Amino acid sequence: MEGQLGLLNTHAKGVLHVSAPVSFSTLHLSSALAAFQQAHPSVSVNLQLNDRKVDVVEEGLDVAIRAGHLSNSALVAKKITTIHLALCASPAYLEKYGTPSHPSELKPEHYLEYAYVNYDSDTSELMKALKTNAQKVTPKLVANNGEVLTNVAKQGDGYVLQPTFIAADALTRGELISILDEFVPRPISLYAVYPHRKLVSNKLRVFIDFLCAYFEDTPYWDKRLPRG
Repeated sequence: MEGQLGLLNTHAKGVLHVSAPVSFSTLHLSSALAAFQQAHPSVSVNLQLNDRKVDVVEEGLDVAIRAGHLSNSALVAKKITTIHLALCASPAYLEKYGTPSHPSELKPEHYLEYAYVNYDSDTSELMKALKTNAQKVTPKLVANNGEVLTNVAKQGDGYVLQPTFIAADALTRGELISILDEFVPRPISLYAVYPHRKLVSNKLRVFIDFLCAYFEDTPYWDKRLPRG
């Protein structure tokens, strides 16, 4: 009996219902899921992609992958990795309009705005300037997908504030250049968020542990970024 209980405590199986952000999933979570299911073939994953905040309990989810700060005390948050932000523009844009040395020098009409940005989550000068600019002048483009905004910025049509898990490849290839680094908001965290439970299922425990080990505190996309 003790042997059977030990097997139950270590063997993960069943269906795991997961919600995760769209761009993070397509760019990075997909490869992590493939590796996870190779390591745990008895766990099936039902993945729902959505950039909006979901109600984990109401929607019957086991876990939500979420960036930012946890406000619901009925949930548990386990940090998976650190997310850095970068304000980016293309070399052609900077050659044409100059490289700003302060957020006040950003041109409001060239702002490429992420639709779900929370300006009140950070009190930095950059966030204040972006909020003021967006209120003063209609941004050049507003979209609810960071990959679209980043691709537009690569064409020289404006500047964009995005997490490095989206912008890292373009920054590494020199298609985008990070600007105003000293004013960029402090890093945030990527969390696995799940309901308070006395007993966490094996499938959820091994899934969260796997993601933490896979991405590490300094994720692989940040390790590739140019320095200096």
